[in-house]
Amino acid sequence: MASTFQSGEYKVMVNQLEITDTSTHSYDTDTPNASLTNSYINYAELSQSKPIIVAYSIWIYNATGETLTVQPVANVGTKKSDNKTFQFSWFNAGSSYTVPAASQGWQSFQFATNPYEYISVDLSFATAPTAGAVSGTLFAYRNRT
Repeated sequence: MASTFQSGEYKVMVNQLEITDTSTHSYDTDTPNASLTNSYINYAELSQSKPIIVAYSIWIYNATGETLTVQPVANVGTKKSDNKTFQFSWFNAGSSYTVPAASQGWQSFQFATNPYEYISVDLSFATAPTAGAVSGTLFAYRNRT
């Protein structure tokens, strides 16, 4: 479902994900598939992008009644033969940030070196929401050299 970032594009990272617990939700737990219909967490492939991506921003809309914690994560491994799972585990790629109930949040990150192969997010709540959903988008900034 994820494709390589192309110039001038953005990627929907979280699509109307209803969360009603305090578990961490990630690409591994809420992968796009038929059973989740249109509610999922996705990833963006950054490695083949030209010109090279030097920074990214993640915008999240939290339509629940609780504060959301967003942790950007990355992966440098290759996809396995099922084209959904990865050779390596996801790891933190920048500091986490919170998005208050019924609001939006935006966080930007710069790369110290070459970009990660893949970017996604882990989402969690300290208090389980009773209603609402989370949506989010990843935007990329490119080196213009």
